[in-house]
Amino acid sequence: MIKRALSRHPALQPDAEHLRPWIMARVPSPATTKGLGIAILEATAYPDLGRNRVEREIWGIVRHRLAELGTIVLWIDDPRRGKPDQPVPVTRALRDGRG
Repeated sequence: MIKRALSRHPALQPDAEHLRPWIMARVPSPATTKGLGIAILEATAYPDLGRNRVEREIWGIVRHRLAELGTIVLWIDDPRRGKPDQPVPVTRALRDGRG
């Protein structure tokens, strides 16, 4: 339902080959902030990611890549396995501004 709404919204349509107004990424298992950063970059088709990068570097690339693509909506699909009032570590880190 969310994907359909985003793909149909007139303001969120790509207007050039390299612009992506919205991106969907899934929280990996196990859920880590580094893994989420990698998943976001993979969702943007980022070339030459390399797995040896540190978390801080990955998130710097994520910020730059989203700006480069003109992304204004980042949809993070997080299949929560815990209680709604107990966020998983990745969700907590993003909420607290550590991602």
